[in-house]
Amino acid sequence: MTPSVVSLKAPGGIIVSQFSTVLDYPRYDVAKRIQEAVDAELSQTELSSTTVLIWPQNILTKENAEEALQSAQAALVIWGEYDSGRVVVQFTMQNKLSDQHEIAIANPDELNSTINVQVKQEVRLLALLTLGKVYWHEQRYDKANIAFKQALALKPQEVDTQATLYFNLGYLATKLPEKQPSLVAYEQAIADYTRVIGLKPDWENAIYNRGTAYIEQSRLLAANAVEITKTLDAALVDLSQVIRTHPNREDAYLNRGIAYYERQGPDNLLAALRDFDQVIRLAPDRYEGYYNRGLTRIRGNLDQWTTDLTHTLMITPTYSPAFDALCWGYALAQDPQRALPFCNRSIALEEAQHATRAGRISRGIVYAELGRYTDARKDFELHQTWLASLQPATQYERMNGKKLEAWIVAVKQNKSPFDRAALDALR
Repeated sequence: MTPSVVSLKAPGGIIVSQFSTVLDYPRYDVAKRIQEAVDAELSQTELSSTTVLIWPQNILTKENAEEALQSAQAALVIWGEYDSGRVVVQFTMQNKLSDQHEIAIANPDELNSTINVQVKQEVRLLALLTLGKVYWHEQRYDKANIAFKQALALKPQEVDTQATLYFNLGYLATKLPEKQPSLVAYEQAIADYTRVIGLKPDWENAIYNRGTAYIEQSRLLAANAVEITKTLDAALVDLSQVIRTHPNREDAYLNRGIAYYERQGPDNLLAALRDFDQVIRLAPDRYEGYYNRGLTRIRGNLDQWTTDLTHTLMITPTYSPAFDALCWGYALAQDPQRALPFCNRSIALEEAQHATRAGRISRGIVYAELGRYTDARKDFELHQTWLASLQPATQYERMNGKKLEAWIVAVKQNKSPFDRAALDALR
């Protein structure tokens, strides 16, 4: 008896659709062929107990796939179309990549691959691609990376399959089990996305992801390195290309605005403000537009930064960077009494969320302005210890480590190093 849609369950497993046929080609049991290949590949791993079930119906749309995913409690659904020995495969899986803030990159959960199922090696390629997706779902990114590389080693002939594998490898390059992302990791991601673009020049998400990878890479370069501007210029080229073809994509405006903000060249702040304005117009419920516009207004010593940051907290009340930005803004405005409650709230949230100690430097400045030099020294030294732990070591100087050393000397002498000129330099 064929199980019904409601009763078929594969908790944490894989569902394979009955592949629909294009036109009237003779029926070929694609689902069974895929099931057998995936089972064979899984049997060689610690995932041998993973269930692979054939869905009793054709899954024709993304909505159908998501319904099957939820109904079967599965981790992954494989579906698509069969056409004269060729299968256009799509994957839908449970999305565990929800932590996406400023530098969100496109999520490759549903990418097409064209497979010639009449060739045994190509069926194994599909199995490896599936295996990589299963590991991906479990956030075992190192093993997903191996599976995709093994699939690539089979030398798939189809351009979209090659592009999909390079895209996945680019995405995973910065998610492998390292304590912190490295320049090498971002160089690898950029190289993989560049391969994708060489194969499929109009692949929007590859261009977008390469642009965001350039931004992240720029943050790891040594202070005052000329490569910072060059890398951000490359990010601006990619993100501008995405905006030209998809003018309503707010995440492209958001990240281009961030690139302008960090580039710090002539007119870059105005360009950043224009992009953040666009984010707010297109997505008024996204806190990132208001938050980044607030930071930009602080840097430009412009009005309404408090309005932007207050609006950020209306949308996301426990976002510690917004409290830190209010602390920072009031510290630069030489209003330490108003700043301190925001500083304290930022640090309390950081500690509760096991986040960074970024708020310590802002509160240290506020304490120095208030003449509380012992408290300032404590915050500065804690922040210095955190900075020294970052990799690469260039992060220490990029994030005001050298200035911090001088500030610690000053507060030890019960002096505040923060006159108007020093505060303006920090903008």
